[in-house]
Amino acid sequence: MLVAERYQHILRLVNERGSIRVAELSQLCKVTEETIRRDLDRLESEGRLLRSYGGAMRISPEAVETSYQLREANQVSEKQRISLEAVKHVAPNDRIVLDASTTTWHLAALLPDIPLTVLTNR
Repeated sequence: MLVAERYQHILRLVNERGSIRVAELSQLCKVTEETIRRDLDRLESEGRLLRSYGGAMRISPEAVETSYQLREANQVSEKQRISLEAVKHVAPNDRIVLDASTTTWHLAALLPDIPLTVLTNR
C-alpha cells in the first residue's frame, strides 16, 4: 500500500468510526505502530483528524474551516467576475465595508485610487 493510499484508508476508517486506536490501524494497514503514529501526526498537522492518546478521532464538519490558501485558489474566475461588477458601484467619497473573504481580496485589488473610506472586520 502506498503512503497516500494508507492516509486515505486511515481517514476513511476514522471518519466512518469516529475514532480508532493506533494498534488497530497498525494491523489493518500492515505497518508498525510507529509508522501509524507518524501518519496520524502528519494528518493532524494537515487538519484532517485529531490525535488522541493511543489513536485518532474525526474532526466534526462544523469545526473545520477551509484554509485561506485553499479558498483563495478556489473559483478564482467567479471571484474576479464578482469583483469587476462590484467595483463599478464604488464612487469617490463612498464608505464601503470589506470582510476577510477571498472575494473581497480580489475587489480590494481592483479599487480605484479615489477618496474612499474602507471599514474592515480585522
